[in-house]
Amino acid sequence: MPDILLWSLVLVAALAVLLKGADVFVDNAALLARALGVPDFVVGVTLVALGTSLPELAASLVSVFTGAGEFVAGTVIGSNVANITLIMGAAALAFRGFSVSPKLMRMDLPIMLLAAFVITLMAHSGAVSRGEGVILLLMYGLYLVHTVREQRRSQPEAREGVFKASMVVWIAAGAVAVYFGADFTVKAVTRLTALLGLADASVLALTVVAVGSSLPELVVSLAAAKKNYNDLSVGNVVGSNICNSFLVMGAPALVKPLPVSASVWGVGVPFMLAVSLVFLVFAQRGVIGRTPGLFLLLIFALFIGTLGGVF
Repeated sequence: MPDILLWSLVLVAALAVLLKGADVFVDNAALLARALGVPDFVVGVTLVALGTSLPELAASLVSVFTGAGEFVAGTVIGSNVANITLIMGAAALAFRGFSVSPKLMRMDLPIMLLAAFVITLMAHSGAVSRGEGVILLLMYGLYLVHTVREQRRSQPEAREGVFKASMVVWIAAGAVAVYFGADFTVKAVTRLTALLGLADASVLALTVVAVGSSLPELVVSLAAAKKNYNDLSVGNVVGSNICNSFLVMGAPALVKPLPVSASVWGVGVPFMLAVSLVFLVFAQRGVIGRTPGLFLLLIFALFIGTLGGVF
């Protein structure tokens, strides 16, 4: 029991360091990019989208290098489920709904659903291969190219910025924090898996790590919804899910094929597909109201309960 408590505290602390490190890294990388004259729209579709998925990416890469590859699929799929159900549900309930723009409906939401289907097809074999990792990365590249082209038509020229040496220092500090946060997150999950007698790390990855690594999206989306920046609130979640599916799953697969455990395939994948489709259906009306928000939160509770053996 003392060991379980100790490693649980290590997991919480590691996730906190990982999230804060990612936040510092992205903020200062964006400042540096602007100071060097990189247009705002490029910063938005690359650094901002990557930023909220950086904790998942770092933890996934570390897990592959340390031989805990089953961690990756659980983290990605669990995070995708939490992003839609917990974050969008909480935002809709807290702020009496939010609107969904035609642009998101036309392009980004269908791609998010496509990404869920692609992951499902790849996971069916029990592992995501290196070749499939290449396909996922190519799809993410195509998505970025299209997004940059779209943004270039509507966004103004880049603002001027002032270069400061402290930006580089903070980027380095953020990168170090991300690395050690990810490393100890994986170590803690691996150790807790053994102490709790679980078959693999997927259950903890689907729940604790997935929800913990979704905290940046939760904070950004709730803050944006409160200020009625609905495109930012929804776009943050949709972009993060696309990044998770294509980049966070694809990059580690290049290092080593990623196993998909029974819990991920039997629970995580069906929930990811279902909530992606349900959210797209809800968004067709152009508004996600409080009732759909409550429904999404109930699905999240069902997801956690199913993994915990309650249902």
